[in-house]
Amino acid sequence: MSVKKLTDYHGKPFGEFQRAAWLRDLLTDVTGRPWLIENTGEGFIVVGDGNPEISGTGKTSDESNRKRRSFQPVTLHPALRTSLPFYLPLAMLGVYMALNPTGFLSRLMTFQLFSPLSEFLDVNIALGWIGLIGKALMLLSILAVVLPWLSNRYIVSPEGVEARAGIIARDSVQVRFSDIRSIGLRQGLIDRLLGVGTLEFSSAGTGGVDVRFINIPSPMKIRQWIEKLMSYYG
Repeated sequence: MSVKKLTDYHGKPFGEFQRAAWLRDLLTDVTGRPWLIENTGEGFIVVGDGNPEISGTGKTSDESNRKRRSFQPVTLHPALRTSLPFYLPLAMLGVYMALNPTGFLSRLMTFQLFSPLSEFLDVNIALGWIGLIGKALMLLSILAVVLPWLSNRYIVSPEGVEARAGIIARDSVQVRFSDIRSIGLRQGLIDRLLGVGTLEFSSAGTGGVDVRFINIPSPMKIRQWIEKLMSYYG
């Protein structure tokens, strides 16, 4: 008999006792074997038999519904770090232009392409435009990083997985655990370096991908966590 130690989808102990207690009660009810909560000092983990035999008498429909109601949906977002390599240099350029327009103009005039313009250039107007463009670059960089995080939400609930897109007008696509046929993981080289990836959920009723969790952190751990939930709720 092997001992199984369960954590949250990040691979870390549960921060709240109630979440660990919910999983303990669910496993005890489904398997007919006792599961315990262990305090590691950093949080709570659920410990029990790693090879349980499913009990046919322990689970009732009322108890199953109670477990579903006690489960709090988890909301995920795209990782912010996926946008930083592209927009951080642009934001830094904007900061430099906004805070030091004189230095930026001096460096610009050192290039042979722009040096003839110095005879016709109104310095005060040029400095004003450089500062304005710098502030615009900073604002656009912040929006380019924050808007995808705000407008995309990926929800894991007792019913299944759901992807919501949009801030004002929202689109939503959901797949129930019982309908999920496969969970694919797309992760390129840069994604691996950043620790992000895209999960693709395909249902039995379609030939393609129904729901995508795009650029989420720790995609492998989240997929394993969702697969465990599928075995409980599917």
